Amino acid sequence: RFARHRFASRVLEAAMLHAAEEERASLARALMEQAGAVARLACHAFGVDVVRAMLEVPVEGERAMHYLTKAQRRVGKDRYGLELLQGLGMERSAGDDAANEVVGSAVMGGA
Repeated sequence: RFARHRFASRVLEAAMLHAAEEERASLARALMEQAGAVARLACHAFGVDVVRAMLEVPVEGERAMHYLTKAQRRVGKDRYGLELLQGLGMERSAGDDAANEVVGSAVMGGA
């Protein structure tokens, strides 16, 4: 909840970047306890910065990246999520979506 708060998110972000390694890992684990938490944070104006900081945590950052990869389609539809994915080199272009729709309709017998 605090990860999406305007000021509390800055505190969490700073803690993720500057605290001792075990504290950083503990914070990241706590934030990722709920299913879909990383994707929800990535799609929020203040939460996206917490996700960026979480990706810098050694072991837990890999776990966060895994969750982002799983939710890439959903996250990519959001303004903040798309910006995050682009920064990570994970975005899909709009042309890919259009091509997939054309192929999908052809397979379904449309073309």
